[in-house]
Amino acid sequence: MENCYAPFYVWNDVEGMRSFCWGEPGYSSIVRDFGRHPIQDWTVHKLIKGTTPLTQARSLNIQTVTLPEFAAPSEIIEPLAADFLNGQNANTLCRLAAVDVTTWKLIQVELSSANSDHTQPKTTSYEVLHVSTADIDSR
Repeated sequence: MENCYAPFYVWNDVEGMRSFCWGEPGYSSIVRDFGRHPIQDWTVHKLIKGTTPLTQARSLNIQTVTLPEFAAPSEIIEPLAADFLNGQNANTLCRLAAVDVTTWKLIQVELSSANSDHTQPKTTSYEVLHVSTADIDSR
């Protein structure tokens, strides 16, 4: 296990992302403290929130699924993501499905109130130490 600054951001729109990444204080404060690391940019398919406030997060878990090469993404993303998005449990704060168009992978992310579990196969798990929700809890 390695300690690292591994931020995960979800913006409501491109302007919000642009404002944070290019503006002050935004990402420039993080750059001053940790250096300018690349930001992976995924296209969100769907975000489903549970009923518990996001500030109760203790872990963030990521799984990736390679999209079939000769299938149209518009036809396969929903069926591939459905079980994950609908498989919430009592610890689920939110689940997000997105596509990384640089690798054509479906990215499945769960924010959970359970402690991180590094024993889950094919899952990258992070301990969450801080959550800033801006206005997402009001939506």
